[in-house]
Amino acid sequence: MLEINREEEVVRFQSIILILMYMDRVTVELIVEWMEAFAVVFKNNLEMIADSMAYDGIQAFYKAKETISFLPYERLLDCFIASDRVGIGEAFSDVLSERIYYIEKHKQENEVILNNKAVVAKTIAFIPLCLVIIAELIAPFVYYGLKQLSAFKI
Repeated sequence: MLEINREEEVVRFQSIILILMYMDRVTVELIVEWMEAFAVVFKNNLEMIADSMAYDGIQAFYKAKETISFLPYERLLDCFIASDRVGIGEAFSDVLSERIYYIEKHKQENEVILNNKAVVAKTIAFIPLCLVIIAELIAPFVYYGLKQLSAFKI
């Protein structure tokens, strides 16, 4: 579940980046500020980046990358690092395709989770039927058969 939450948050970050990257006068600081506002899982890491970006610059992203070992988030940090050299629009040019990939992946994972829950629910729903068959049909016949067997004498 933690990995799913992390991936969902990265998709949220990618949405924020896609919204902001084409606006005029958008800076890396503004994007990080927006991401920090909507962060849950990576909130502490983004706060550390925002706090240290004023005096460390891009080195803040390198430090943050060392503390987090989650590949999709590391890719985003790599894009921030690259944005210093090539610009925000070009650095985040592949974010849309990654976002589409993660959305499709989440759909498939949700289908698998729902199918697993459906199997468990069907199993649980089948238990009362089995109990009724055993208690109302099989048990009385076995009792009657044992009673007849004990009454039988050779």
